[in-house]
Amino acid sequence: ADGRSRHPWGLLLYIRFVPCSTLHYDSDLPPTSIIITFHNEARSTLLRTVKSVLNRTPLHLINEIILVDDFSDDGSDCQLLTKLPKVKCLHNTRREGTYRTPQVRGADAAGAKVLAFLDSHCEVNKDWLPPLLQRIHQVRTSALTNLSIDSFYQDPLIAGGLFNFGDLEIVPCSRVGHVFRKKHPYVFPEGNANTYIKNTRRTAEVWMDDFRLFYYSARPAARGKSYGDIRGRVELRKKLKCKSFQWYLDNVYPELKVLNPNEVLKHSDKVVPAVRRNSYIHTTHTAVNPTEWISAWRACRFNPQETLSLSEGRNNEVELEESSEV
Repeated sequence: ADGRSRHPWGLLLYIRFVPCSTLHYDSDLPPTSIIITFHNEARSTLLRTVKSVLNRTPLHLINEIILVDDFSDDGSDCQLLTKLPKVKCLHNTRREGTYRTPQVRGADAAGAKVLAFLDSHCEVNKDWLPPLLQRIHQVRTSALTNLSIDSFYQDPLIAGGLFNFGDLEIVPCSRVGHVFRKKHPYVFPEGNANTYIKNTRRTAEVWMDDFRLFYYSARPAARGKSYGDIRGRVELRKKLKCKSFQWYLDNVYPELKVLNPNEVLKHSDKVVPAVRRNSYIHTTHTAVNPTEWISAWRACRFNPQETLSLSEGRNNEVELEESSEV
């Protein structure tokens, strides 16, 4: 980092990579609508987020800050914050979710051509926005997030709370700190665990094709759990002519080495599905390297009481075996 300052609460705020201090940004960067969605967020935390945006963003780059209250128990917090400059408040009349809400209510109300989405429990750092806008200025179809180091790079995955639209790229000199909470300020309709299982299983069923095998191996508790009606989502995927999950792995995330699920089933007497968790496992399937076997091994979760080791044996064999070590 090339500089640090301390918040009164003891947090280090100004941290960035040294090369970032040498960069210069265009003078005609586009103004941005900053959208923050929340539900039952603590007033102090929400204020902290908004104040950090106002204090550490060039004001000419802020078209507006749109707060979208996703049907909080107390709707006054959002309204109180409109006393701050550039802050607007919208209220949902029912819970829509913090992912759907910014795309529907926030984006529809935005007046700028560039939209930036932030969690309601974060703190932006100095010079967080210009690096994002500079990249958008160069490539206007990109979606950017704020992490990492050299120039920018494409990323296959992204956290749900902080992003712009389009292709996913990580911009290193944009720094936003996430404020972690000890507990959620809201309740889950079906309980935390069941809601998580329902949402992730819906994702696997709609998008992962045969690769959902790995999801169920990693989350066996999801088997048999209700995940609602996904016919509309499946039809939408077909209508939009979305690519297969295999295409995603080949073109978006080729660095991720995962066995083809058909190969896992074909060699189920040699590979590592959970049903064979108590046996000595090895393979002479030399077309698959150890890294790929590790990926399959991690995806196919074993009994947590067992300790397994992986080694490369004679004749390029890859061996998984139980270990007495703890």
